Amino acid sequence: MAQLLVQVLETFIIIAALVAINLAARFIVQRKLMGLEGHEYLVRFIWLIVAIAGIAYLSVIWEIISLILGTVATIGALAIIIGIAVMPWLSDIIVGVTLYINPLIRVGSEIEIGGMRGRISRMNLTTTQITANEALIIIPNRKFREELVMIISTKEISD
Repeated sequence: MAQLLVQVLETFIIIAALVAINLAARFIVQRKLMGLEGHEYLVRFIWLIVAIAGIAYLSVIWEIISLILGTVATIGALAIIIGIAVMPWLSDIIVGVTLYINPLIRVGSEIEIGGMRGRISRMNLTTTQITANEALIIIPNRKFREELVMIISTKEISD
């Protein structure tokens, strides 16, 4: 309980000191640099530096730094895990867009990829479907970047 009282007292002292420093800086800068255009930016900059220092000191008093660091570390670790998990999916999407833009590869083109030969029957962002020997083969789009692709025919088949 005594520790909490000391922390609250220190907080009030820091806030009072921040306000006093801000008022003093504002008075000095405005008095000495009143004719200088943009002097108010200097006052704001001084206030920003003093406020950051005060917040940093208060965060040490209230032990907020360890909470913030723990939260940031946890969020960073989760972001890395999620990033690693979705990399193949993002790769499929990027290659899917490039396949869509490529004029040589489109629905109806006959291709050979990874030892499989057939006609492209459908293309979307993450997969491409090839029909071969009455079988439907679904290929992740990233395979078009990873493997040799032979374009046999670019003629579209009319149904």
